[in-house]
Amino acid sequence: MTIAIAVAFGTSGNPGTLPKWYAFVVVGIICVYVAGFAWSWGPLAWLVPSEIFPLEIRSAAQSITVGGVPIEEMSMVWQKHPFWCRFVDSDSRTKVESHVDF
Repeated sequence: MTIAIAVAFGTSGNPGTLPKWYAFVVVGIICVYVAGFAWSWGPLAWLVPSEIFPLEIRSAAQSITVGGVPIEEMSMVWQKHPFWCRFVDSDSRTKVESHVDF
């Protein structure tokens, strides 16, 4: 699917005029992918944390487990990662903070 989209859009990012069947094929393949993910790995992020904790603390542990890192701090997570730090702009955190009005 990625190759088909890359061929259609090329390096300019302008696909020109695409036939209508192309859009239906792209949406269909995306639906098949989402359905396959939902039937396989998708629910595991909710299922595993809910089953590994004792019953007494399960609800609190589940809320902490799936709550994860706030979206505003994800740039710091990527900057500290040993591989992905090469692809993240080092001043992306300051860009996010500069747009916040208090």
